[in-house]
Order: sequence, then structure tokens, then C-alpha cells
Amino acid sequence: MFLEWFGIKNSSALIGKLWTNLFRRRKKLAQELNTINDMMYHDPLELARYYVEPDCQDYNPADYATEIQLVTKQPIMELVDEFLSKVKLLPGDNQLFVLSDAGMGKTTLLTMLKLAHLTAFWPQHTDCVIKKLGVNTLEELKEIPSRRTTVLLLDSLDEDATAYGRVNERLQEILNATMNFKKVIITCRTQYFPKGDENSFKRPDQIDIGGFLCPVKYLAFFDDHKVETYLAKRFPKKFGLIEDPKKEKAQEIITKMGYLRCRPMLLSYIDMLMELPKVSENESDYHIYDALVESWLKREKFKNNEINTQGLSDACIILATELNTRGVRKIKNEDLDCLIAERGNVKLITKINIKGRSLINRDSEGHWRFSHFSIQEFCVAKLLLDNKVFTPKKPIHVSDLIFKWIAEFKKKPHFCELLDFSDLQMEKSDLSGICLPGANLAGLNFKGADLNNADLSGADLSGADLSGADLRDTNLIGADLKGAKTEGANLEGARPQLLRSKPLTVSKDDYKKTFGLKDNWKPLEYIVNEYEDRGVIVLDRITGLMWQQSGSKKGLTYKEAQAYIEKLNQDRFAGYDDWRLPTIPELISLLESEEQTEGLYINPIFDKKQNWCWSSDTNPIFDKKQKKQNWCWSSDTVKGSSGLAWLVYFNYGDVDYNYLSTTCYVRLVRAGQ
Repeated sequence: MFLEWFGIKNSSALIGKLWTNLFRRRKKLAQELNTINDMMYHDPLELARYYVEPDCQDYNPADYATEIQLVTKQPIMELVDEFLSKVKLLPGDNQLFVLSDAGMGKTTLLTMLKLAHLTAFWPQHTDCVIKKLGVNTLEELKEIPSRRTTVLLLDSLDEDATAYGRVNERLQEILNATMNFKKVIITCRTQYFPKGDENSFKRPDQIDIGGFLCPVKYLAFFDDHKVETYLAKRFPKKFGLIEDPKKEKAQEIITKMGYLRCRPMLLSYIDMLMELPKVSENESDYHIYDALVESWLKREKFKNNEINTQGLSDACIILATELNTRGVRKIKNEDLDCLIAERGNVKLITKINIKGRSLINRDSEGHWRFSHFSIQEFCVAKLLLDNKVFTPKKPIHVSDLIFKWIAEFKKKPHFCELLDFSDLQMEKSDLSGICLPGANLAGLNFKGADLNNADLSGADLSGADLSGADLRDTNLIGADLKGAKTEGANLEGARPQLLRSKPLTVSKDDYKKTFGLKDNWKPLEYIVNEYEDRGVIVLDRITGLMWQQSGSKKGLTYKEAQAYIEKLNQDRFAGYDDWRLPTIPELISLLESEEQTEGLYINPIFDKKQNWCWSSDTNPIFDKKQKKQNWCWSSDTVKGSSGLAWLVYFNYGDVDYNYLSTTCYVRLVRAGQ
């Protein structure tokens, strides 16, 4: 649109002309520039001066699988130009999503588009409105009179507090409210953005959100050429001939930053990083932020002797956590005064020099905020991972960036029980070794995630989707797994070992493979249990199962066993009403590899009377030669079975089956707590 309108051949030429025009008209546009600065947390003049246009692509560049392929890239301004010129045919055609990780330039892109509008790089009779998504956004949109001729720029869905825990619903609200605007561009962090519905065309550059088939693009990392272009703008040659020595030093630091050099936000603070090169190749971006903040703290100390670096660091952590728990990006001066009254050291924030490259600044109304949302996130992560400077009282919202650092450090974060993970998209995520004991992870989607060797002991995983997840050697001791989906999950070595609880019909042809048995009907492997005696019940911390210590006092037919279960649940035996027959894998978990006391292959913590027990697994084959009695039935009964069920024989330590009309003992089980 702007390229065609002004006859500019490419977007690079547009950016150069935009800066020149903006600089000449800066006094006339002062009020509009201040408004943008307040809203977008950036100095528009500085953004335009150093702006290097990123490319965009159809695939997420953070996904390694796409980086090893030849991915077609396009300058983002050219893509936007095509989008603005496209005629709307279907719902969603006029609503473009631009996605990327933190610090990749989403906010800067929208700011540059607004600046193009202010400096007349825009067709006449077309307005442009830019807004940070938040609590009042939808009401503010109703006040815009000329929707049909307005291009709407909505920034940071991931920072919209009204979307926390309900991102799909919020996104649907936004799409419905903006469908009649001329064009809409919405930015969001990739990890926060929902996957959408399966679109019929299966195109990577489209997403179906509730019937809106919207185009979507990802910002690409800077390549070496773009990094060099930025440095050339930031440290230009003197008199057009002499290289600035700072550029060489900046290049040394950038080399140490490895792939993180590709993030424009971190590049913009290169002057601070040069003061404290506390970075090394292949380290986490957490260390880059740590170096960045430490450099700023030392700079503030140098400017004002009243400031001590540790005190100001603590104050920033407290402020960042306060903003996080409120779900906001800035704080009013009077609210900061209240925080100072509660935590005196926060007063150091009021003594900082907010000019230049300060990591904390103020808008025209005096509200305090961090210069970039990721700085705020880092300070919260610092509280959780390093500096336990105070004890928060409210839930802490865990963003994708904070969660990334928690996963990388593989240690238990402070205040784990306060962390709110409800926004995160964790399907197929690499969470190996993550340490979240006691965390509230109820209902979250871990489908296909790598949780190998994770510590989720005592965590609330009720209703969580763990299907297809790698749970090898994962510590699940004491975790609440009620209603959790574990189909297809790799549970090898998991503690507790999640055993099948749903009944199956298993034939004699398949029993060895299904139950994991040898030819002698004994288990291939034995579980080393960890029992806790609770009187009438026994908790196994390895399997997470709670058992009757004894069971039925006499042998019961299968029909009688069902009546026995119903009676115990009505009476809330041991305080619970969800007792059931165990499956064969669950019963096998009680077997010992060697004979114990009383000649039984079961730990003497259990009553010796129940020497064979029913399971819930049935057998479809009627074997007339098999006429044994007094076995323990399992709970895996399926309608239409031919009258046989599988059982475990503790006298011999093996598995067998028998008629439903015979009598066996019953030892009930339930998911432990």
C-alpha cells in the first residue's frame, strides 16, 4: 500500500525516507509521538533511527525442525503492504497475526506502521489506530467511528490480562469486535498463541479461530547481515570514513551471545552489555538479561551515590512481582507510594535516572513501568530462581518466557505453590528435568511433552492431558492424577508407576504381552514398592495406589464382589467412595519376586488371608479344563464376556483366570493421595 502509493521500490527505501520525514516533522508531531511513547514503551524517534526491518516466514523459527529446511522469507513491510492491499473475501481475510518470541520486534513493527501513517506514508482517507490490548480495549474500539477506513494495530495479546487462562475466548472476542475494520494486525508471542482449529487447506500461513480463517506470519531471527546493518546504524563511521571503535567491541560481545544476537531487543541494549560482558556462547538468555540488568544497576550507582545496586535490584524484583500479580504493565505514582510504605527499599526506584537507556521509565502521566516487558519478566524470574527477596501473597502469572527459564534451570522455583501456569501451551514442549513439586498443573495440556526425569511430586495433575508424554523416570510421588489422561505415555521408571486402571478383555493368546508375563505366568519385572501403613489402608508411594490392608473376609463370586464394592463405597470406607477392583497390572504390582512370610508372594504389611484376588480384566475364552477355585478377581469386567476373569494367585506369585461363578477374595484399590 505505502510502497505502491509513493512509488517506492522496496521497504528498505521506505524506512530510510520515513526516518528523514519523521525527523523533519518531529516538533509538529510531538504530541502524537509522546502518545506512542506512552502506549508502546519506546521512543519513536530512536526506533525509527535504528530500525532494521526483519523478515517474516510461514514457520516458527524457534522450531528446530523448520530451521534445518529451506524456509522462504520475505521482508515484513512488503508482506504488510500485500496484506493491506488484499481484498477481503472471507471472515478473517482482514485480520493478520504476527507472532514471535520475546524481543523479536513485534511492538516495534506496529510502531513503525503508525509512524508511516503519521508521516504521510499512507493513502489519504485511511486512518490508523494503534493500541495495547488490555481490559478496556473492546470498549475503546466501539468509540472508533470510521471502522471501514481504519487500519487497526493491536499489540501484545500475550500481555492482555483479560486473556489469562482464557486465551481462546479472548481471541474470539477480539476477532468478533474487529471484523468490520478495514484491516487488523494483531501481535502475540508464539508460545501463548492458541493452535486454532484444523483448517481444510492445512496451510501453515493460515489459522482457523472459530470460523475466522486468518493469515499468520512469524518474525524471523536476524541473520548476520541484519546484525551488521544494525551495528552500522548504531555506531556509524565518523566523517563517513573512520570506524567507531565501539562497533568492534560490540561485535565481540555479540559473537559471545551466540544465537541470541538475532533478537533485536537485546541488540538495542548493546551499549550496556559492552560495559559488563558477562555472557558466553551457548548460555541461556537469562544470563544475558542478568548481565544487562547488572550493567544498568552499576550505571545507576555511578550516577547517584544514594543508590546501592543490591537494594535497587531488590526493589525492581518487588515492583515487577507487584505488576505481575496485578496483571498490569505500569503502576500509578500513588500506588507506588503505597508499595514503598509496605516495602521501604522500593523507594530507590524513585531515585533512578530515567533518561537514556534506563530499564525503568515513566509515561506522561507519571506511571512507572519497565522499558520492556521481558525486563519485568526477568525480575520475576529472578525472584523465583535466585533472589528470594520477599514473600509474595498473590498468585504469580507464569509467562512463556518465565516458564522457559524455569525449565532450563531444572531446579525448584521459590513459591512453587503460587505459580499460575494456566496460560501456557505445553503440548510437545521440552520439559525434561523440570522441577515443579507441589505445583498446580491441573487441567493443563502436556500431550506429547518431554517430561523425562521431571520432579512433579505432590503436584496437582488432575485432569491434565499426559497422553503420549515421555514420563520416563519422572517423580510423581504424591501427585494428584485423578482424571489425568495417560494413554500412550512412556511410564518406564516413573514414580509412582502409573498402571492401567481401565478394564480390558484379554485372551490367553495375548496375556503374556498385555500383562508382561513369562511363560510360567509370573511377571517379567517386579516393582520395588514403598509402602506406608495407614491402618486399614496401605499407600504405595511408588505406584500412587491406595489398597485395603485386608479385604473381603471370605471368597466372593464376581457378582458378590460387585455388591461388596458398592457397600464399601456407600459406607465411605477409610473416608473414600471410589474403591474398585484392581486391574491385573495393579495386582501384579503387589507381587514380590521371592516368597515372604506365611508362604505368600506379598509384603507382610498386608493381611495374609487374601491369598488370591479377583481383578477387573476378563478372559473371552471359555476353558472347560480350567476349574480352579478361590482366586482374586480383578476389576476389568467387560459386558458380553464368556464368564471368565483374570486373577492373581499370591500363593504361587503368578497370574491365572477362572469362572465368574467361583469364589475368590477381593482386595480393593483406589488412586492414592
